[in-house]
Amino acid sequence: MATLVDNRLDGTPGAAPTPASLAASATVGTVGVANAGGTAGAGRARYDNAQTVHGLSTIRIDTSYQRVGTPRLTLALPQSGPWWARWYVWMPTMQNSGFGIDEVRLHASFPDTGLNLVIHETASGNAGTRLQPNDLAASAINWNAETGNAIGIGQWWRLELHFDGGDFTSRVYAGHDTIRARVHTWNGRDVGRSLALTGYRYRRGVILRPGDTDATTGGQVSQMQRDLMALGYELPQWGADGDYGQEAANAVVAFQSGHGYGVVDGIAGPETLAGIALALRLQANANDYPDPLWLSHVAVSDSGPIGPAPQQQDITTSASATVAVAGTLAVRAVQGPQQPVGGELRLTGAASATRTARTTATGTLSAAGLAEAAHRTARTDASTSTTASSAAAVAKASTTAAADGMVARTGAEAGKHGVTTAAATARASGVAWSGGARSAIALDYAAGHVSAPFEPVDDDQALTNDVVARRIDGAEFRVTLQTGPLNAADPPLGVGRYETSVELNTMYDVQLRDHAGWRVHLGTWDEARYPTVSVDLVRNPGLTENVASRESGDWLQVLNPPPWLPPGPIDLLIEGYTETLNTHTWRVEFNASSGGPWVVGVVDDPDDEEPTGPRDPNRADTAACELTAAVDAGDTTLTVTTTVGPPWIDSASYADMFPLDLVLGGEIVRVTAIEGTGATQTLTVERSLNRIAKPHPAGTAVSLARPAVVGL
Repeated sequence: MATLVDNRLDGTPGAAPTPASLAASATVGTVGVANAGGTAGAGRARYDNAQTVHGLSTIRIDTSYQRVGTPRLTLALPQSGPWWARWYVWMPTMQNSGFGIDEVRLHASFPDTGLNLVIHETASGNAGTRLQPNDLAASAINWNAETGNAIGIGQWWRLELHFDGGDFTSRVYAGHDTIRARVHTWNGRDVGRSLALTGYRYRRGVILRPGDTDATTGGQVSQMQRDLMALGYELPQWGADGDYGQEAANAVVAFQSGHGYGVVDGIAGPETLAGIALALRLQANANDYPDPLWLSHVAVSDSGPIGPAPQQQDITTSASATVAVAGTLAVRAVQGPQQPVGGELRLTGAASATRTARTTATGTLSAAGLAEAAHRTARTDASTSTTASSAAAVAKASTTAAADGMVARTGAEAGKHGVTTAAATARASGVAWSGGARSAIALDYAAGHVSAPFEPVDDDQALTNDVVARRIDGAEFRVTLQTGPLNAADPPLGVGRYETSVELNTMYDVQLRDHAGWRVHLGTWDEARYPTVSVDLVRNPGLTENVASRESGDWLQVLNPPPWLPPGPIDLLIEGYTETLNTHTWRVEFNASSGGPWVVGVVDDPDDEEPTGPRDPNRADTAACELTAAVDAGDTTLTVTTTVGPPWIDSASYADMFPLDLVLGGEIVRVTAIEGTGATQTLTVERSLNRIAKPHPAGTAVSLARPAVVGL
């Protein structure tokens, strides 16, 4: 499948989308933006984190006075053959406006054909879609077939559009659901080869013309006249007399002319009346827009369905152990690429030190009044407070074993991102999977190692977002997830409360916080499961020894996944298997779950051979780094500037720590050398490790592809 566009649509909250910021959030393809500031003083598009998808900020769109002036994102569809498009939209409730099902959002436009996909809320509070000509007073084009399930309003939807060469189909899913959808099909309907996503709000089914009166319109003429006068359009002769005469028509013309309407005709149709209503709201309060909508994760394909957007997560292959730093290391916790949740992580030197990323401001988790952001990627903001000649980040703990074999301490040394710098105490946890301790197998989908079915599914059976950890004859500690798609708020703001409690025989009460946070981390890992990974050993005899010896708890990685899934390896944990063996069949079906939540940093024994390089998770990211200058798709030299915190390690001082992998604009590159020790450095790289190759503008964020994650 060729994915032509794939863009997360995330950016700095409060900023208006620009071509550069949209390019920075793109994996492939281009998304344009028009009217980010609306027209005639109304309408706006801004990055916003009031509603998020996979922890990423989204684009909020507020309506303008007219359809063409409302902010919109523009995309090119395949110029021939079938196509598929997918995006996420938070669709607000609409009936509280007082117009019932006549309150409408014009959400997607097809400029080639003058058609629009409009959304209304049904009388029962569910999604309703229609095709609407550019003339909003014209009759809507109803679908020819409706199937599937009703999908409620006031939540994240995933919209999937498809044109098969003859028929046009709209599918509305609730969030990442892949099973239940409201499906509408228009037979023999080609909507064109370009698409614009917007958030224009209007009221359908109403139009006032000169000659109308209150008697023929149920009092709507005099209401319009009063509204125009409230906005300063004078009707000195007749006032609000309920007669749509020349004086009222002149006032409508003046309003249309002053508010950017393309057609100035003195007729008060759906756009003009919606504009008058909006002007009244903004006159009283400049921020009193109708409920906005939010957009996220847009994609276009020319050869197959796209499906849910994957969560951006770190890919590593080893884990286990926890780190407690003597002194403090202030770092920032993030969920997914470039998404700070605020606060700081402090690893203390106490024997019972917390290993959970703890925020002190906004946070992701709340526990007994404190904000907690547990078990996420660590990004450094400052050096350790131990002796060091330069700022540094904990990334490689070189230990010396203590007498009891359980505790080891690192030596203090100076360094930068990618090498240990602080005196630390490490204690092996024995709970997380470790690349060196457990068996692993890699299956190549492209080589035919994996048999059908191989499909991701959403699975909430293990969902836990509220955990109480109790110590026998001691205290208790509670952690509740309060943000993100799986938070404990009642729908539609969250998924509801999924509670559990555990009783533990810990040494200290303070350890309960870590255990509760870790269980919330496991219970809210927002990633699809691959419940069945099948291997036909008759077709793949070379895999027999490795596959047949796997057990529950072993690591499983699927390489070169099918084109309808995101590129890059899929890390899984084997939970069980079924083996079928007879005279003609030898088939092993693994029951697997995501390996992501079990991948954490590891403190190594100095007596072991320490594997280094890009697959090692023991690296700390910069606090903020960006491209200094734009690069083309084939450039192998990058200039980057670290804007916050210490810079990257250089290959002259830390030759044994190379290579390392970085990500910029969705593309993973392998860094083989870094020159310079200041804020601006020159990187020699190999491009497109994840099969994504594209140019990147100056200012594109640069970060580790697999930074260290703090475990229990």
